[in-house]
Amino acid sequence: MKTLIKNFYLIILPFLFTACSITSPNNISDKKKLEIYNKVINEIKNYKKEGDIYLKKKYYHKAILAYEKVNFYEAKEVYSKKYINSLKNRAKFNANYFFKKAKAYEKKNKLKSLYYINITMRNDPFLPEAIALKEILLKDKKVKRFINKKEKEVQKLLQKNKINVYHTLALNNAVKKLHKYDENNPFVLQAKNEIKNSYENLIKNSIKLYNKKQYNEAKKEFSVLNSIYQDDDKIDSYLYSIKQKELIEEAKDYLAKKDYTKAQEMAKNILKSDKNNKEAKEILKASILAKCDITGKLESKGIKLYLNQNFDDAKKIFEKIIGCEPDNQIAYAYLKKINQQLNTIKKLR
Repeated sequence: MKTLIKNFYLIILPFLFTACSITSPNNISDKKKLEIYNKVINEIKNYKKEGDIYLKKKYYHKAILAYEKVNFYEAKEVYSKKYINSLKNRAKFNANYFFKKAKAYEKKNKLKSLYYINITMRNDPFLPEAIALKEILLKDKKVKRFINKKEKEVQKLLQKNKINVYHTLALNNAVKKLHKYDENNPFVLQAKNEIKNSYENLIKNSIKLYNKKQYNEAKKEFSVLNSIYQDDDKIDSYLYSIKQKELIEEAKDYLAKKDYTKAQEMAKNILKSDKNNKEAKEILKASILAKCDITGKLESKGIKLYLNQNFDDAKKIFEKIIGCEPDNQIAYAYLKKINQQLNTIKKLR
């Protein structure tokens, strides 16, 4: 980020552009500069994430644009020219490859041809031959009927104007079917915008369920959201938290059933990914103790042996307690007394 700070004024310039003039950076307050700076930082993060998502889906043209924006705002090659060129070459290869497939199906299966044109244009949206073929295919009666049917499905869901995860999932699924053949369709763009704008409210509703400890319902909603808004850190975080709580409940259940080995194993697994989990620590401690002392009478047995001056056996009992519970002060106290008694006996002999 040193380069970003060094070139601060160069970077914020596009954000200062108005209809008629460019505001001088010297007239901006420090608070406003910080706001703009943070906005740029967030934009860079968003473009990186956007590029990675597009690349994963093999939308090479959009991935390239996102990565080039990162380079522009960072004022350096975060993504090297060599890497960007490799993506451009892949996009060019794919555009030609899928256009040939589209041409091969032009006469025998126009819908399939349109499908391959869509993939072609994800790699090169400005390929003249692809644009021309798409126009021809969209005029075909059978294709028009199919597209019209898919448009109506999307339109019907848009008109309901509901804000809940299940309606949004239905809209997202309907959009996918239309998007597959005509991703620049106005209904696709409208629905995508609707889905994007619904995000904040949907997340809030799911978090409310989580905060009310309605974890099963929260899990269902977050899982649906995860299928709509993929690679979202906030959704992933809540799903992870719910999973940990489920594992805790399962470990507690094993503890209640006196399956201490399984409870201990599960608690250790939870602590591997969340080393500060208090509940897991408590379950681990309880399962170790219970496994060592199923009857819960070791301590009283040790004291009884001590009082009966059976020091050797008492010592074994208290050592076992300390092995299970290293912080047991009573066991330490008795062990100290026993060692003193044994030393006295040894001297007298």
